Amino acid sequence: MTLDDASRDAVHRPEDARMPQFQNDPTLPAPLFPGSHMVIDDDYVFLSGLTAEDIQGGETVIGDMGEETRLVMRRVQRMLGSIGCEMTDVVRVDVHITDLDQIREMDAAYAEFFDACRYPARTCTQSPRLYGGAHVEITVMARRPAERQAEPAEEEAAGDADDPASE
Repeated sequence: MTLDDASRDAVHRPEDARMPQFQNDPTLPAPLFPGSHMVIDDDYVFLSGLTAEDIQGGETVIGDMGEETRLVMRRVQRMLGSIGCEMTDVVRVDVHITDLDQIREMDAAYAEFFDACRYPARTCTQSPRLYGGAHVEITVMARRPAERQAEPAEEEAAGDADDPASE
C-alpha cells in the first residue's frame, strides 16, 4: 500500500463518517407514518412533507391556500432555524396542492419566504387528497452551510475535553 492509498483510506474510513440523525420536532405530533420529521446528515437536511393539519394549535387554517402555505413555510423556517439553517439554504422543494387552479395563491405566499431570483428548485403537483383535508403539503431539502456543519463536531470535542472519563 502506498502512502497515498493509506491517506485516502484514513480519510474515507466508514467509522469516521457521521451517521444521519433522525429527529422529530417536539412541537409537532409524532408522525402517523413510519418516518421522521427531519433527517440531518453532514451536508443536507431533509424535512418530511408538512401540512397545516400536521401543526397543532389554533393556527390551523384549513381551506385558505395562501394561509396554509404561510403556516407551513413558517414551520419549515423554524425547523431549519432550530438546526442552524436558514431559508437561503433551501435547495429543493416539493409542493403538493389539491387544486392547481389555486397555484397563484400558493405561489404568492411561498415567494414571501425567499429572496427574489434565489428560489430553490421546485416541483409542484396536484394531489387530489392530502392528510387531514389540507390543501397544501410542502417537503424541503436544505444544504447545511459549511461553517454550521462544523459546529456539532466542535461542540462534541469541547464536551469530551471537559469530561474526565475521556482522559
